[in-house]
Amino acid sequence: KYKDKSTWRAFFKGLRYVVIDEVHAYQGVFGSNVGNVLRRLRRLAAHYGASPQFLAASATIGNPIELVTGLTGLDEFTLADDDGSERRKRTILVCNPPPRSEDHAEVTDEEDSTDGVPDDDLGRVAPQTIAIELAASAALASPNHPPVRGIGFCRSRNEVFGLTKRLQARLKDLKRADLGAAVAPYAATFLARDRVEAEGKLRDGSTLAVISTNALELGINIPDLSVALLVGYPGQISSFRQRAGRVGRAGEGVVVLIVGDDPLQQFIAGDADTLQSLLDGRPEEVVINPEASQIAQRYGLGPAQAELDGISFEDAEYFGPIVDELLSTVTGPPDAEHHGRQ
Repeated sequence: KYKDKSTWRAFFKGLRYVVIDEVHAYQGVFGSNVGNVLRRLRRLAAHYGASPQFLAASATIGNPIELVTGLTGLDEFTLADDDGSERRKRTILVCNPPPRSEDHAEVTDEEDSTDGVPDDDLGRVAPQTIAIELAASAALASPNHPPVRGIGFCRSRNEVFGLTKRLQARLKDLKRADLGAAVAPYAATFLARDRVEAEGKLRDGSTLAVISTNALELGINIPDLSVALLVGYPGQISSFRQRAGRVGRAGEGVVVLIVGDDPLQQFIAGDADTLQSLLDGRPEEVVINPEASQIAQRYGLGPAQAELDGISFEDAEYFGPIVDELLSTVTGPPDAEHHGRQ
């Protein structure tokens, strides 16, 4: 249909829909940068005669319309909040680790710690140790039932790999070393081919338990995951809901929040109503500022000048008042005779 196949002309001319999934992830400076990229996308599409429709999706966000308006610069969005996603019963348990005893003395401080603080200083068994025992003895190697598939969430990449190794060692202690190969780590720093392989094994059932950073918090649907272990409260209502939402889809699910010893987590552990109010309440609002001067110039106007050989006062439709401010310093205020590109 298009003669020129060597450029993006055909793509932009035929662009009809732009889908922004997990829109709540576009927050802060990152979201502001993306907002300028989307404005440039609208500008390029309009240059080639297209006006794509923007669709955004999120299960956990407090200000959806405000955010997508800020991201795209458009104000014609309609909120669809009738949740029809597949869901079964989901039970949430809070585990507050007991005081440390001599039974845990043989574990090194480096292994049995939270956020790098030795467990001797905390006075409690580390959440990682509880997670390993639950995953190994209760979920995977229990003599009372077949292995139960699950997912664990940690706060850092190092913690993910450390927990994976310790879980495999614990399975060996329980005479179920054969299950060790079915336990896998996952992190966003994996190469693309490694991510595809890891996700494939998780989907086909080769991986029974995966230990992940927040990389698997979004965009994954494995219906038969039944147990989610959260090593520490993630710090956001939206993150907690996303992690808990990995289970309880095709069948009933259990979520175990293993709290650390900091005041916030101990407060949650001591008052179940607090956690319930967090789950029932409105998720956090996402804040962005795409029109901040330095961000708009670096990720918006600067690249935009190269894309279409300059900018004009009309580009304020996409980038806002900063266009008038920038061009006025060079050409003077816009008037009927002066609207050319600069």
